[in-house]
Amino acid sequence: TLFPNYHTLDWNKLTYHPHQKPKAMKYPGLMYYGAYREQRARLFQHYLKPNDLFDIYVSTSSRNISAFKSHNPEIKFMKNMGNLVGTIGQFQFTVYIHDDMPTGTAVTPANRFYECLSAGVLMFFDHETKPSFDRMGIDISPWIVASQEDIAEKMLNYKQLRQLQNDKLRNRNYLKELEKEFADIYKKL
Repeated sequence: TLFPNYHTLDWNKLTYHPHQKPKAMKYPGLMYYGAYREQRARLFQHYLKPNDLFDIYVSTSSRNISAFKSHNPEIKFMKNMGNLVGTIGQFQFTVYIHDDMPTGTAVTPANRFYECLSAGVLMFFDHETKPSFDRMGIDISPWIVASQEDIAEKMLNYKQLRQLQNDKLRNRNYLKELEKEFADIYKKL
């Protein structure tokens, strides 16, 4: 092995701040925020395409709007979110996707995972993300989806799934976990 003493820490846990009470939902439908990334184009096409099941909102910079519109001209674009955690909590749900990458690539959850948990917004997870979360010891099974239809079906149990996510994922102390992981690695050095 090139790096035999290599350890992975999920520094993204530092973006977890659950001190705010989840906001009341103001925007029903799917919310996505961030830049347009070619490595996600396949999944953007899959989850953000036009549908009769739910509205789709995207917050991105003006230079990305045409790329998102190429998947769905009906997307509702939102202005800069300012207070990110406070704003995303006003949306009904989001879908967590990651870049297309070789199978088995080890990644830690992105900042958006911790930001959405902090906000209390219900997250669904594309089925391709499950192995990454399994490696991190985070069970996302109740919220796994593979299509817009899967999302619509799970939304029939919105309140229960949001509460379960708050109980199982939002109430974990990710910052304490990071401190412990760091201390454990430091002891081995």
